[in-house]
Amino acid sequence: MKHIIITGASKGIGQAVASRFLKPGHHLFLISRTKSTAIVEEAKGTGAAVDFFSADLSDTTQTEQVMEAVFQVISPEESNEIILINNAGMIDPVSPAEDTKPADIAKNIQVNLTAPMILTSQFIKHSKEFEANKKVVNISSGAGKQPIYGWTAYCSAKAGLDLYTQTAALEQEEQGNNPVQIYSFAPGIVDTSMQEAIRSRTKEEFKEVEQFRAYKEKGQLLPPEKAAEALENLLNDPSLKNGSLLDITQFL
Repeated sequence: MKHIIITGASKGIGQAVASRFLKPGHHLFLISRTKSTAIVEEAKGTGAAVDFFSADLSDTTQTEQVMEAVFQVISPEESNEIILINNAGMIDPVSPAEDTKPADIAKNIQVNLTAPMILTSQFIKHSKEFEANKKVVNISSGAGKQPIYGWTAYCSAKAGLDLYTQTAALEQEEQGNNPVQIYSFAPGIVDTSMQEAIRSRTKEEFKEVEQFRAYKEKGQLLPPEKAAEALENLLNDPSLKNGSLLDITQFL
């Protein structure tokens, strides 16, 4: 059995990934604040098992508890591969640094960085004695590799996520004994609700807003299904070095 844990699975890239992995022998654990009825319907007749776990990843306690709940369902004897896809994210606050509210900064860092760190930590802890192949994919962004006006929190969180990926992978390799493979994956500019939120900003909040509106108008946004396809190709590539920072162009 292949067990696949996906956060932010009710829409966008997360929902597209869940849909792509609805296959016989797959057991999906979908973590989001709301349940996706579309995935429930789509799963019928596919041979895949689907469990939903409601959690608010801006809450540290819920973040820790949801992974404990997932691993109460997973049986080591029935697992040949376990995958965690840390997809959930948020763009807000979008504004110059001096205009951002402390609570908004804290929430952004919690969802985009702290939650993936906690979930990965718990994944490593709970799967330590599993003989199955173990992989974590942290959904990163090109925004973690360059500054973007108005995105101080988002850029900082994604940069942190990349370095966390590399550091946790280093630890796993040095410890040996069936290490967890941990990758960071930037899916490019994908047509999601996050992009809608970006396009709704004023130029004072986000100087490049017209460029992002043009991406939509010119049909330059990738459909979430292409990101899901690339992610599956990534997971099926045995040549990847643990801790790699990857992007979608390598897998399409």
